Amino acid sequence: MRLRLVESQRCQLEAWARECAPREACGLLLGDTCDGEIRVDRVTLGRNLAPEGIDDAFVLDPMHTVAVDRESRRHGCGIVGIWHSHPRSPAELSARDREHAARDWCHMVVSLASESVDIRTWRRDGAGFVQIHD
Repeated sequence: MRLRLVESQRCQLEAWARECAPREACGLLLGDTCDGEIRVDRVTLGRNLAPEGIDDAFVLDPMHTVAVDRESRRHGCGIVGIWHSHPRSPAELSARDREHAARDWCHMVVSLASESVDIRTWRRDGAGFVQIHD
């Protein structure tokens, strides 16, 4: 499986991650899956409902998910994944991320932990996760 994310989308995710730091930013990836490729047509920024003072977790506002899902269906695409940032840790899924990962979506982490932004994506594969490359 491959992921197609264009440079302007990468830049937007980085900007949102920096804007929200030190808290984790989060949102949805919209597009479709065809012939083993996940094509991202649009990225969104949601609201992190994790309690104030908890900077290393995210809880995506479910109202955002519902609204984006409705809108995407009207435009002939759907939610293909979720993204969130790690302001101070690597672009790896944490134990919490793995525990709460949706079964049919890809899961993207945008890390600000080093000089260059690192973006990595995973998808559930049986009991584990497999990294998706772009």
